[in-house]
Amino acid sequence: MDAAGFDFNTGFGFIDAVGAIYKVWKPEPPQLVVDTGAPQTDGLINLTQPTFTGTVPAGSFVEIFAGGGRIAFEQLPPGETTYTLQSARTLRNNFTYDIKVRVSENESVPVANRS
Repeated sequence: MDAAGFDFNTGFGFIDAVGAIYKVWKPEPPQLVVDTGAPQTDGLINLTQPTFTGTVPAGSFVEIFAGGGRIAFEQLPPGETTYTLQSARTLRNNFTYDIKVRVSENESVPVANRS
């Protein structure tokens, strides 16, 4: 019997089918494609228009924010789960930014059909 009370042996009980399809997903922070700091994993760069990459649910609309404003966005095609986005805005030198990613559902691709 699983945690939801469904007995896989007999087929009796309750299974949360909606919960199984519509799982809560939290995006991981975007990664820098090029890290020019020493070491090259410190998140420090000397680029004013950095490129970020990450993995999201297939067909998502991806937005990246820095300094409170959107710096890049992309609508992934159905079946695509990896984004690579370069900042469309020039970021200031010698400044620290909190980089955030927001992932939205593409309304033309139902969540249940995503991988």
